[in-house]
Amino acid sequence: MLTFADAYTNQTAGQLAMFDRIVFKGHLSGFYPVKRFELFLYQQGVLLKEFGPYAEKTTEQLKAHLRAMAKEAGRPFQYLSAGYGNQGESKEELARQIADSDEVTTGLIAIFGALEMNSSLTVRGNPETHHIEVVSRQRKHLHYYLYYLDLEFGFMYVRLQSWWPFQIQIYINGREWLAKQMDQQAIDYVRQENCFLEIGDVEAAQKLCDKFAHRRWERVWDAFAHRVNPFLADIESSVKKGYYCCVNPCEIATDVMFGQQEVLDTLLPELFQETLLLFSAKDVMRFLGRKLWGNFKAEVRTSLRKRHADRHLLCARYLTA
Repeated sequence: MLTFADAYTNQTAGQLAMFDRIVFKGHLSGFYPVKRFELFLYQQGVLLKEFGPYAEKTTEQLKAHLRAMAKEAGRPFQYLSAGYGNQGESKEELARQIADSDEVTTGLIAIFGALEMNSSLTVRGNPETHHIEVVSRQRKHLHYYLYYLDLEFGFMYVRLQSWWPFQIQIYINGREWLAKQMDQQAIDYVRQENCFLEIGDVEAAQKLCDKFAHRRWERVWDAFAHRVNPFLADIESSVKKGYYCCVNPCEIATDVMFGQQEVLDTLLPELFQETLLLFSAKDVMRFLGRKLWGNFKAEVRTSLRKRHADRHLLCARYLTA
């Protein structure tokens, strides 16, 4: 397939394609269907009518475990307001600010507690059978965000639900990983935010990118999950399963590097127009096989606005969500 860099070989200094932002979501599949969770409670000696106090106790134990992690690392444990993020605040920006101000170079940056909606397991009465049973329902409860500067993955976070079934979410940035790998192999590069503007050996960097997809990711999930969830070993011993993780969502990005800003400035109007002609707003909404619902009533539009070009940004980026 003809790539953008192939079409403009004389103008570009190289291109780099790899996984960018990735979110892994982990579910304790041994608890589903929920009858299996009832069996787990029975094995723990917990009656269904005792689930409420039992769940509150485990939630407190989880909080104590995470507080101890923060204390041992000398890092802050901070609760965020219920409306945090509604006014544009970012947990990521807050974590980066803390890392910069405290000069954190590796390890745990901070742990944040945030009240968020998620599916949780609870017990309630069934009016038809007149018995209490385990059900799954949406409710708000605390989730903990553990931000790290990891030796392999750089800036990342682990999000853990504070209530059963303790769903986990791991965020990794492929560009962060690549920067760490190039540091180890002494490959020079210039990076601005999440783009690489220059790379001393693009071919070697691309080979590193190709290895990223073949990482033993189950080992990554397992290591982080056991670090943050103090109940996981007992759960695995009881139900013979740990977290089943899937990718949702992820981005694949291609950075096209230019040797001169003037060349990119000349090409950008053509690129913008071509993109608008090739992809309508409805086409974008169908990415990853998604479908437009027949009862969708909102307005879908594509717009083109002029933006002041950053004279130092010698890179064009294409994202596939």
